[in-house]
Amino acid sequence: GAFDNTQLTSVVIPDSVTRISDGVFRDTPLTSVVIGKNVISIGDEAFSGTQLTSVVIPSTVTSIGDNAFQNSQLTSAVIGDGVTSIGDNAFSNTQLTTVEIPASVTLIGDGAFDGTPLTTVFVPEGFEIDASAFDSSVVITTIGTGPDIRTNPDIASSWAENKTRADFDEL
Repeated sequence: GAFDNTQLTSVVIPDSVTRISDGVFRDTPLTSVVIGKNVISIGDEAFSGTQLTSVVIPSTVTSIGDNAFQNSQLTSAVIGDGVTSIGDNAFSNTQLTTVEIPASVTLIGDGAFDGTPLTTVFVPEGFEIDASAFDSSVVITTIGTGPDIRTNPDIASSWAENKTRADFDEL
């Protein structure tokens, strides 16, 4: 990407930008980013390997690419309510402990949250969880308002296999 392997530490992406290109900030020491209000997509590996500790993804963004934040230092990620897809390994190997999946999300890619110390995942009511999005070492202590796993016993079984506790409001 344009800035990969540079010493860039802070960036404000202007409102004139609609897409963040693949790998554009990969492996930079980036610690701060403000994403403009007209960005609709974050490309593959756009922020992978950065030093970002937090990110706010605006509601204008509809897709987060594969490996977009992989191997970054994220401890906080606010995913806007316009996001419909989260790519494979998008947040893998980060330091996220909590994530809220907005109701707009219809696809979470394989390994999207692998290798994270996630302890809390909030999902909208009726959301079907695909266990492949989360690492087998993840311990889920709360699941928001109760995902609908009644219709897919394989997902329910796989999901529960390595978990110590899951709270469901409705089953």
